Amino acid sequence: MYHTDVYFPAWLKLQAENARDYICSDDLHLTRHARERIKEKGLDIPTRYNVCKGKIIEIEVDDNNRVIKLLFRVEKENYDLCFTILCNRTITTVYGRDKNDNNSTLEKNRYISR
Repeated sequence: MYHTDVYFPAWLKLQAENARDYICSDDLHLTRHARERIKEKGLDIPTRYNVCKGKIIEIEVDDNNRVIKLLFRVEKENYDLCFTILCNRTITTVYGRDKNDNNSTLEKNRYISR
């Protein structure tokens, strides 16, 4: 798994943008867990617009280095909306982050580095 604050190689940027383009091309689906989190936390429902304009911050790849999951962060008025989405356009979880959260608690050892 890669995080943009740890290591984000050029080849992966291109693959992540291609995955984003594919995801943006059709409707999104929410898992039950994602729907429950949205309701529980009073969050906005992620839209294709959020995917197309959001910042990719985490990328998961399979054993062949193909992108299988992306984590987006989208600036909202009062908070940042974060959500993970599989490349089949399924949003698996959603959560809010304080706009001033700068990932100070990020566990960098969980991610691939140089």
